[in-house]
Amino acid sequence: MAASKDEKDYVHIVANHLKAKVHAYNFSIWEVSSKDRGEFLSLLDNYLDPRIDLITIQLGENANDLSTWKNDWIDLINYIKTKNEKAKIVIVGDFWSFPKRDEGKIEAAKQCGVIFIDLSDIKENKTYQSCMNCTVIDDEGKAHQITHNGVAAHPGDLGMKEIAMRIISSI
Repeated sequence: MAASKDEKDYVHIVANHLKAKVHAYNFSIWEVSSKDRGEFLSLLDNYLDPRIDLITIQLGENANDLSTWKNDWIDLINYIKTKNEKAKIVIVGDFWSFPKRDEGKIEAAKQCGVIFIDLSDIKENKTYQSCMNCTVIDDEGKAHQITHNGVAAHPGDLGMKEIAMRIISSI
């Protein structure tokens, strides 16, 4: 959201390192649901091709209802595994502190045998955040200034690079 341009976000850095094609999907409907998150899993079907060998999931920072959080993560991971048996799955931890969110992800990752990328040492660290009035370039090459505090608190280029390096070193 706050990388200065697409190629500086962690997804593109990892893809460039691996010389791989990138497919990204915004699955926020799953994280913000307060009821049966499992009903949304089939929305992933068009993106889960058995030829995919790496699936990175960075999801959950907008979740508020954590009553079934760990089990929902287990269901999500297992659903993906049924569609992509050979893919390596990487779960990225939260960039912001919220009680019990990362804990559920960590427990689910352990139980399902997938990789968890811990960001606790860079969480909410301004060095890794973007900033107010930072410039970002959109998909059409147009420059915009960040004028929203929430956007400015997202990982900036340095944060994105750090996340990418952690993913790369884990795989």
